[in-house]
Amino acid sequence: MTEKRLCPIIGLTLLALPFALSAQTGPTQKELNEAARSKENWLHPNHDYAGLRFVDAKQITTANVASLRPVCLYQTKERVPAQSSPLVYNGVLFFTTTHYTIAIDATDCRLRWEHVWQPRSKEVFPPNRGAAIKDSKIVRGTADGYLLALDSQTGALLWSQQIADSKQGHFLSMPPLINDDLVVIGAAGAEWAAKGWVGAFRLSDGAPIWKFNTIPDPGQPGSETWGKDPQILAHGGGNIWTPVSFDSDRGEIYVPVGNPAPDFYDEARPGANLYTSSVVALDVHTGKMKWYHQTVPHDVHDWDLPQVTPVFSTTSEGKQRNVIAASGKDGLLKLIDRDTHEQLYSSPAKMSMFPSAMRFAFAPALSAARNGAVLPTIPLPTRSSNRQMIGALSSRKTKSLLISTPIFISAASRISIHGRKPAAASQPSTPQQEKNAGATTHRNPCSPDSPSPPPAFSSPEKAPEISSPSTRRMEKFFTVSMPAALSQAA
Repeated sequence: MTEKRLCPIIGLTLLALPFALSAQTGPTQKELNEAARSKENWLHPNHDYAGLRFVDAKQITTANVASLRPVCLYQTKERVPAQSSPLVYNGVLFFTTTHYTIAIDATDCRLRWEHVWQPRSKEVFPPNRGAAIKDSKIVRGTADGYLLALDSQTGALLWSQQIADSKQGHFLSMPPLINDDLVVIGAAGAEWAAKGWVGAFRLSDGAPIWKFNTIPDPGQPGSETWGKDPQILAHGGGNIWTPVSFDSDRGEIYVPVGNPAPDFYDEARPGANLYTSSVVALDVHTGKMKWYHQTVPHDVHDWDLPQVTPVFSTTSEGKQRNVIAASGKDGLLKLIDRDTHEQLYSSPAKMSMFPSAMRFAFAPALSAARNGAVLPTIPLPTRSSNRQMIGALSSRKTKSLLISTPIFISAASRISIHGRKPAAASQPSTPQQEKNAGATTHRNPCSPDSPSPPPAFSSPEKAPEISSPSTRRMEKFFTVSMPAALSQAA
């Protein structure tokens, strides 16, 4: 098997292709502030600062969605689990893997550039969940605790700073948030008994500006909620691994704080264990805490809070309220008043099964491009070679599978999720079938100028050994659970 077959695959489905690709000179702060109204760009992991994840696109409708077809695939060179939230700016799609930062043309998947990070310290855990973009800079974290900025036009490294100590269990997996000259990012590592924090760093050079400890130091407010042993505070978890949200008018950042450590054994940490499993509101300029709401005091189930969006205003019981939605691994959707800090309600999140599709909570990252709609989505490792596929695939007459959590995949039921190449796909198509389906172009990134078919999925029985424990857990789910879901959907 060649290296090309070991790479993650990224696919895009577009309704219309033609739009001009301009030089990457932004986005500006004004564009970031107004991202919620953009139909052409996807500038944040959740589309905009408030995390609305909504694009008022008219081109894809219920009448034509069944005619969507794959138009290109991009296959990376790195064989790792991937959870990146792609960004789209001026027709260029940016995404990350553990070591690669990649820019491709959003219309045909042609490689613009790629940057490969060479680790300088111990790498803790491989997943990377995306980057941030502003002023021609792409900013991301690494598994060995470095924050780095790349030129968005060329991929050249502009600067790098080690901001987290990987030898202490810290690593950077979350996508940063950029506002003005501040890059906000937090460290992951609760499973390695690392103490959580979130900080701001200067966009121009990576210099530290402020830092907030999600686990208090001894004597700080909240430290009394951890019992009498001050040593537990040094290894209390409460790390950050998912995107923050932001209210630019208030200057408030909303941080989803993770579970305490150890997750399940709690004898050493009596009390509520602040500020774990909480939404924490910070002043974006100073890092000072304005307020917090703990959703699971003294968490012993790993029920932390990965989602703190959307941020919005609404009328409730006749009153205008500024609120934030928070959803965690306890399966509950909570609405919190950002002025009074009270929880207005908590409702079980639901999973719905449809004859043609299955959806989990959280919307996909849908981005509308100029004269077309691009669906950059989050990758899935396949059984055959631990590839990741990103994109939307559909068929006119076959049923499709839609999954969206932090992971979103859309795949035609003719294509096996767990890596087995279906028999129907191996049959030669007739000219009439090709005419009906439309021309499909697949491009090989290792030779971007030469069109080639997508790599074949080998049989699951021939799958190589998976090296990562997290990958093995995902493989078990997608090879055991998903075929059953597919048969139910069929």
